[in-house]
Amino acid sequence: MTSLPSKKTPLSVLVGLFAGVGLACSSSSTTPSTADAQTFGQSAAALSTSVDQYEAAASTATTQADCQTQLQQYLAKVEPLLTQLRTQSRQMDDYMAGHGAQVSADMDCGAQVMADELAHHQQVACAGDAVANRAELERHVQAMQQFADHMQMRAVQAGAMLGAQDAGWMMGYTDGGWRMGDGGMMGFGATIPGCTYAGGAWQPPDGGYWMDGGWTLDGGVMMGDGGFLGDGGFLYDGGVMTDGGMMP
Repeated sequence: MTSLPSKKTPLSVLVGLFAGVGLACSSSSTTPSTADAQTFGQSAAALSTSVDQYEAAASTATTQADCQTQLQQYLAKVEPLLTQLRTQSRQMDDYMAGHGAQVSADMDCGAQVMADELAHHQQVACAGDAVANRAELERHVQAMQQFADHMQMRAVQAGAMLGAQDAGWMMGYTDGGWRMGDGGMMGFGATIPGCTYAGGAWQPPDGGYWMDGGWTLDGGVMMGDGGFLGDGGFLYDGGVMTDGGMMP
């Protein structure tokens, strides 16, 4: 399994690595099995748990050394999980797109955005004082939890499309979406922050997620081309789709 480089690796190299993993491992037209969908969801759930654990541990760090220790432990947990998501994402997208759910085929783009987010956090997590580091921690945790929830929702959606509605791992499944662990509902029409739907497919931001502004603490993604994606909106060939309407 491919592992990520050390914390000194430039962002462009890290993003390139994930792009390579996607091309080498996840380009497949083979129909995924229900076990594949389950594995994808389990990887996303494990990533979410690792993010929670990182937040609890890193929030008590008072020195640069403590911060770096917690960061490296976190990376050791989430890098393999993110690689697993990227390995499966293209196959999952191909299945969604081939079965009438093109706008749900956003997992490969989402995994790239997650890689961009992780790479950025790796570079800046311990670069400031304790207050600044804590703010960065909170921002990163919010972003990664949103992404992980989205991936779990897509795994459940794919499982339902494959006929696994009654499987034990499909807890939270409803006809219209997925009930998250905190009781909130994420509909199957939810979009992945940082990806643009254009030309019939989801595309990552030009130049990388962080080149276009990255994740902000209010829950949206600031895009370099002028769009702001908040609750329920996504960039769509120059407009933002929100609650069923198109804004020019």
